[in-house]
Amino acid sequence: MYPLYEDILELAGDRQPLWWDSNGVPRFQPFHPSLVPCIYADEALLMIIECQACRRKFDVGLFWDLHDALVGVGPIDRKDLEALINRSRLSSSIQAGEIPYYGDAPWHTINEYQCSGTTMTGKTLLIKEFWSHMSEGWVRKPEFEKRFL
Repeated sequence: MYPLYEDILELAGDRQPLWWDSNGVPRFQPFHPSLVPCIYADEALLMIIECQACRRKFDVGLFWDLHDALVGVGPIDRKDLEALINRSRLSSSIQAGEIPYYGDAPWHTINEYQCSGTTMTGKTLLIKEFWSHMSEGWVRKPEFEKRFL
């Protein structure tokens, strides 16, 4: 379950977040992969998830970085390392038919009370934007943007 981030929302006044990052933090600038909470991100996406309890939809961001892919990996030969890296990428998972996982829906309320969906995994509906960090900077990759039913 993500925190409310009441301090951020209070500063925003009546403005509603445009999306939430991978830590459930409400974001008020339009999505760009450079805004995900990892300066080492190699892939980033913006997707729509749905709360399992109230069916409210949220735009949320995810990222993939090489460091996280290698955490806990011991000595490994180069061929196995390349295979591990390629398998763990968001793009590889999507190509393999796997649905990206965000986790619980961002903190939200129903009738002024916390929605029970904030403790339930959000249902992934759509990858709206997919980006890859290349030598020339962030490049959008629409071939990874898809709907899940």
